[in-house]
Amino acid sequence: MKKWYNSDLKVNDLIQQFKITDPDEKLSKENKNEVQKLNYIHALLTDEEHIVFIDPFLHTINDNIHLFHKMKRQLLDQNKSLLVVTSRLEDAFVLQADVMKINDEGLKVVETTENTDGKESLNTKVKVKANDKTIFVDISEIEFLESQDGKVYINLDGEKFMMETTLQNAEDELSGHGFYRCHRSYIVNLHKVKEIITWSKNAYSVIIDNNEESKIPLSRAKYNEIQERLITL
Repeated sequence: MKKWYNSDLKVNDLIQQFKITDPDEKLSKENKNEVQKLNYIHALLTDEEHIVFIDPFLHTINDNIHLFHKMKRQLLDQNKSLLVVTSRLEDAFVLQADVMKINDEGLKVVETTENTDGKESLNTKVKVKANDKTIFVDISEIEFLESQDGKVYINLDGEKFMMETTLQNAEDELSGHGFYRCHRSYIVNLHKVKEIITWSKNAYSVIIDNNEESKIPLSRAKYNEIQERLITL
């Protein structure tokens, strides 16, 4: 059999390993899971030493996540380097324990309870859960907090992480950082508020300045106070 990319790996073995359903069938772009598997095979066959994947777990299935980990181990055996860029922190921690995040300050290691004690960040970060990891996130990056089914979640950059606390305790912890309890179930970062919308005489929403323009309910009794707080920021 002719070698692909001068690789010693057998294509038929890779087709079986990555469970390609019909290797003779022409794939469409809509068949994302099968296309993803072919990308894994290509990474193993190519003579490129540096492999890059962007959001490999976006809209994928659990089986493909398992196959990605197998491919990752094989790439390391080939002495290839692997760079994974993802928009989701939780996906990053599925890949490995040490994760880096880029922001306005540059590339920084995401702090976890495994790589830091967090004592130096007590005034600027809060602890949240990301999969089975406890990580520290910058308070200034939090867009809003919400209480659902007795649990508290913070929202930032389109992701949601659980805080092991109550909404009242979170409100106390974030006091002095520009956060405001706009509803019994929501706390917003006033620095992230884009506008306030009046739907009717008694219905209001706070619009968050993010890609989704999240709409947070605003209690009628809080309408005047939040505007005063925004003016004095």
